[in-house]
Amino acid sequence: MDKVTFEKIVRKAVAAMPASLRRRLENVEICVAARPTARQKRSCGVRSCDALLGLYEGVPRIRRDSGYGPALPDKITLFQAEIQSVAPSAQDLPRIIQETVWHEFAHHFGFEEDDLDKYAGPP
Repeated sequence: MDKVTFEKIVRKAVAAMPASLRRRLENVEICVAARPTARQKRSCGVRSCDALLGLYEGVPRIRRDSGYGPALPDKITLFQAEIQSVAPSAQDLPRIIQETVWHEFAHHFGFEEDDLDKYAGPP
């Protein structure tokens, strides 16, 4: 799948998130990259041979206080090649992308991996 088509599915996944969450998504860039870097995988504790579907980089909202001022945008990156490598078929891509977007939104709002393991994904 070409990047333009993949990005279109990502935009639809973001638009499908509850409006109440999207409104609270402040100063966050959402982008697509082919693959994570070795540094990105290491920062998450992901082995080089394992897939990393998405990554939130920034300061979660629950950790921001009155001293949190102008800052570079937080960043949510979806890794196209990694997502495609775990998808059983092209028809599964929108679901996997939606789950990944949901997962990274949750990190923005302060959920840790252990918290997310308790939940299956978007309602």
